[in-house]
Amino acid sequence: MFKENPFSKYDFVASLSKKKKPAKQRGALDLAGFWAIYEHANVPTQIAMLISLTTTMRRDDIVRLRLDENVQDGQLQATLTKSLNQRGAAAAAHLSWELNEHKDLKKAVDLGRERSLRYHRCPYIVSKRRVRKDVQRSTRLQHNSQCLPEYISRQFRKARDKTVLWEGDDHPPSFHEIRGLAITLLLRQGIDIAAVQRLAAHTDAATTSAYTANQSPDYVNMGGMVVGVQR
Repeated sequence: MFKENPFSKYDFVASLSKKKKPAKQRGALDLAGFWAIYEHANVPTQIAMLISLTTTMRRDDIVRLRLDENVQDGQLQATLTKSLNQRGAAAAAHLSWELNEHKDLKKAVDLGRERSLRYHRCPYIVSKRRVRKDVQRSTRLQHNSQCLPEYISRQFRKARDKTVLWEGDDHPPSFHEIRGLAITLLLRQGIDIAAVQRLAAHTDAATTSAYTANQSPDYVNMGGMVVGVQR
């Protein structure tokens, strides 16, 4: 009986097992679902949601955004961490957004600035009130009111479940699906895929297109194309 040798590069069984790695199952998120979750979310999560929808940023980059470093001359400026780790500082994605051109992004930054004054001048755009049980400071926090990525995901799930829109769904959308929604909306507006790819800091256009796989398709009206059939 043939036995697979996991250390042999000639084993077709081992090779096939790698190719058959299942894709991640993610639920789709449309704009109506986004705003339904937004209405049930707390303010830190709302701020993070608006930033993600406008910029396609991941939660890890969002919680690192600082008012004193990333907001300059009416712009939000960011170096995306994943591209920095993959390509190095010179080739990383260094992006900026004019706040006056993006009202939801400006709203998020303004909310973050208001909360900063309330929470001991926390420099992070996304901040929250620290409760007594959280007094013991995490080594990952630079400020007591800073939010960790897991906090955003957890609060997003709570808000999503309150909507009951995905009740009984085995694969409801996570916070990451906001990124896919943003990419889909940009492509549907006719934005060139190369520009969207640059915004999302993807290494190839196929990755950008894959983010739209779970979204509802666009149906093209075929009015006027009538097949005449005589009997």
